[in-house]
Amino acid sequence: MVGFRQPVDRRKLGSRQALPLACFLLACALAPAGASGSETALRPQAKEAHAFTDGHLRPGHLETIRVKGFPGSGRTEVAFFPTAICGNECAAASRRGGRTGDSGAGKFVVRMPGAFVAQGGKHVYFRDGERIDLRVVWYGPQKAFEAAFASPEPIIVRTHRSQHG
Repeated sequence: MVGFRQPVDRRKLGSRQALPLACFLLACALAPAGASGSETALRPQAKEAHAFTDGHLRPGHLETIRVKGFPGSGRTEVAFFPTAICGNECAAASRRGGRTGDSGAGKFVVRMPGAFVAQGGKHVYFRDGERIDLRVVWYGPQKAFEAAFASPEPIIVRTHRSQHG
């Protein structure tokens, strides 16, 4: 029986091809939503916290700082780090800021320090025109915390009270 082919039942052929497709569709339906990337489309985007100043910081003066985007009410601390002088090798004293409301926003006044602690524990004065990394840390209920940064980085402006005519 050379060259003889068995007649093919088209119903059986269709069910054999449909079985892998049905398994694939079933697996897609049972897969978690995060695996397909649709979870981020359904979840509301979290607001990123930001800090705002007038862009000019004066050492020794009171500076107004606004924050928004924190998760809710809490207390804040503010630190002023120099950016270009020493990178991660410097330290700065934290100043107590104000409180944020239920919306996660707030406005408060903080005294700008006149110096920072450089490598080796030496106190160094901020220089005129120096860029400052302003960090605001928010502490909320149940030991939750979050950080905000001022962007663009504010600049130190020294005020000279000269009596020149």
